[in-house]
Amino acid sequence: MVGSSSEESAKLTAEEAAVYDRQIRLWGVEAQQRLRKARILLVGMSSLGNEVCKNILLAGIKHLTILDDKTLTEKDFEQQFFSGQEDVGKNRAEASLARSNDLNPMVDIVADRENVKEKNEEFYKNFDVVCICDCPVETQIKVNEICHRLGIKFLCGQVYGYYGYMFQDLGCHKYMEEVVKKAEIKKNAEDHDGPSEQKKKKMEQTETEYEEKLSEFCTLGEALKVSVFENIKSERQAKQVSKTYLVMKVLMEYEKQFGELPQNMESNSKLQQLLDVRSEVFDQMNIDGEFLPDDFASFCVGQLFPVCPIVGGVMSQEIIKAVSGKDAPHNNFFFYDGVSTSGVVQKITNISNVKPTEPTKEQKNNLISTSNKAPVEEIIL
Repeated sequence: MVGSSSEESAKLTAEEAAVYDRQIRLWGVEAQQRLRKARILLVGMSSLGNEVCKNILLAGIKHLTILDDKTLTEKDFEQQFFSGQEDVGKNRAEASLARSNDLNPMVDIVADRENVKEKNEEFYKNFDVVCICDCPVETQIKVNEICHRLGIKFLCGQVYGYYGYMFQDLGCHKYMEEVVKKAEIKKNAEDHDGPSEQKKKKMEQTETEYEEKLSEFCTLGEALKVSVFENIKSERQAKQVSKTYLVMKVLMEYEKQFGELPQNMESNSKLQQLLDVRSEVFDQMNIDGEFLPDDFASFCVGQLFPVCPIVGGVMSQEIIKAVSGKDAPHNNFFFYDGVSTSGVVQKITNISNVKPTEPTKEQKNNLISTSNKAPVEEIIL
């Protein structure tokens, strides 16, 4: 496994300390040194992949392999920033290499033009994190299973028009979380009753400590098998399930059946195909079409450029947290709905042997159970 480099190789040079000064102030030298050792594989230089690439390069990792077997098209060029118009017709990974190097010359970057499906298990052992953008669900599941078996952290994501999602499987992930604790108030020796409530508030002090915590993740294949609606007992709870989750399930099935995502909804036959797939998926989930009205077809085609920085920003933030071991990771889905401009983190897992964190009173009112012991966590951006 990579990541076991010597301490010398992890030490920051004076140049790196100057460049990453603001980050070091934010998350500390140790976290930056962990990033300095990280070797990451990024699959797919789509608009979403560009955003992830930019953010992790600026964070200061050790090595990045950009893997993409597709050719850069005019449409790709309009929605990304690592290639010039003169690169149209070239391989997307190779076309992105020069500007990636310019963005951060201190990172070792390699372009790989092979298809990710052709990579064997030995290939993935070269990386600490594998991130896949805009690949068919079968590919995501296959690579995730390899990474889970090898103990490699895995993330994937996709943008469908106004909608986008991110999933991550970090295995058994240890991290340090900042905890703010109230310091004890010393009693006044002369005043046996102690200070008044008003005075207490003025005297209260807080101190920050870091606690080691553990999160356990399931694979994407396991998460997609979970029956989200099985334990839901009211319509209000059902409507809390992200619409993006439903869009994702429908489009994953559409891509399985037709070998591609819907490109346009101008013809009635294409629209009917999509609606038929929705009906099939919803029949399997035992829900009706009102949870995803017909007009969703107008918002799930192509990649809406402003959605990519949002989903890509969350993905790269999670990569940085996974590598640095700082702060709680999103376990395990992030869904973004550009129609309602809201984002939500939802835990959809079949893991039932790990006691979940006790939710707050406010969270309890909004929780939807997706397994016997795994509640959905909801955070609206």
